[in-house]
Amino acid sequence: MSDTFSDLYTDDFSQYIIPPQVITNVKYVDPYNPYSEITNKDSDTIVLPKLDNFKLSNINALDDTTFSECLDLLLFNFNILSQSGKKVCAMFFNKIEEFFIHLNLITFQIDISHDIMIQIQNCINNNPSGIIILPVRLDFLNIQKEYNLDLSNGNDNVNQNVHTAHSNLIIIDNTWKTIEFYEPHGITLEHAYSDFIQIPQILEKFIKTSFPSINNYSFINVSNSCPIGAQTIQGIHNANAGHCLAWSLYFIMVRILNFNFVPIGKNISQTINEIITKETPQQIDSTIRRFLTYIETLGVLPSRVMMHINKYNLQYFIENKSQIETRLRNLIRLYFMNAMFYKRDFKLIFEEIISYKALPNYHEIFIDELNKTHDNVNFNP
Repeated sequence: MSDTFSDLYTDDFSQYIIPPQVITNVKYVDPYNPYSEITNKDSDTIVLPKLDNFKLSNINALDDTTFSECLDLLLFNFNILSQSGKKVCAMFFNKIEEFFIHLNLITFQIDISHDIMIQIQNCINNNPSGIIILPVRLDFLNIQKEYNLDLSNGNDNVNQNVHTAHSNLIIIDNTWKTIEFYEPHGITLEHAYSDFIQIPQILEKFIKTSFPSINNYSFINVSNSCPIGAQTIQGIHNANAGHCLAWSLYFIMVRILNFNFVPIGKNISQTINEIITKETPQQIDSTIRRFLTYIETLGVLPSRVMMHINKYNLQYFIENKSQIETRLRNLIRLYFMNAMFYKRDFKLIFEEIISYKALPNYHEIFIDELNKTHDNVNFNP
């Protein structure tokens, strides 16, 4: 194990780590016809797709269209070909965007199709033994951590990739009464907002508020047993890969392949995650790149029509709004103070400042910090 990988295991993660109890029984099946090889006897075995014969894909990121089409196909195959079709709730998506719960960390809105909300509720009510798969899309600004920018070198590339996105996953399991959150990076996600907007807690609150009948379900962050996720480990070997959608799709496939698995100690998703993340960075990179090659061989589904989208105020699901106000104040100070001394465009900072305009005290904070900056510049000895 490399020093870089070892460095990830710091005291910061000690509260999450549970002594490994990796199931040794692993069974590999043909990804094109897996259910012919899965039986009720696999209750103590983790089933994985056999990918050794696939070449390594050079795709750096899976696009939304391919993800949605493959997810459709995976769920269709399960419900048609498996011996337990009712284990996965069948939902019908009319457009690509409906496949995701969108958390927009620029506009502070949660977007989800009204029709999908109804279908989720119907799945909860009518399929007491099924699971509901809800991919999550995070839209945010790609800003360097703590705005540690080199302000003096006039780097022209600093404003590239201002906006970016990331994906993870929610699985509602009616059999085990759980709401599972899977993050491909684990708890090491270091995007600009993750330090003060707790994505798992927001999603838990949103799901339980929107569907009160499952308010008593246990919320399980899959990363709590293995804090370093597969995508983070992969990044040690392949830093340029942006495979969050691919890892989410892979996890969905493995999750539904293990419909017969009976968990002991940890739940199904935690056990699967331990199996996935116990490999080396190179092995993990090979797994997802071979899976991408497999995806490329699958059929393409027809295009979809547009449908109505519900919008929710993300701030309603954030526990501590004062942290956001504190960040906004720091951003304004940083922006104006640096603007005094450097002749450059502070677009990265300014983009996030204006993204908080939905905050109730936005204008008061902006004027207050502007006045303080003015006073500091003009009156400090």
